[in-house]
Amino acid sequence: VEACANALHEHIKEKMLRNNLKTTNRYSPGYCNWKVNEQHLLFSLLPKNFCGIKLTDSALMLPIKSISGIIGIGEKVKYSEYSCNECNIKDCTYRTITVRKKSTKN
Repeated sequence: VEACANALHEHIKEKMLRNNLKTTNRYSPGYCNWKVNEQHLLFSLLPKNFCGIKLTDSALMLPIKSISGIIGIGEKVKYSEYSCNECNIKDCTYRTITVRKKSTKN
């Protein structure tokens, strides 16, 4: 699912570049301190039953293997390569794995 979201993001970036626009990073509820329960706000911006994904009261998407998020688009927006520097969650599993991989390379 993540690979599909990344591919869609790349497609959007390429399409926007053809129109002299840039995109930001892709952000989703649950990433970088964006609270998961704010998924309800994001879903309120979409038509009912958009893509067949349903949201439970606890903000769980059904089917489970689903991703939602936003991408900013504009002339002066910035995209940064993803890194743990973008996020301030210090006990994140991904950060631990990334740091471990870097330390084994040195």
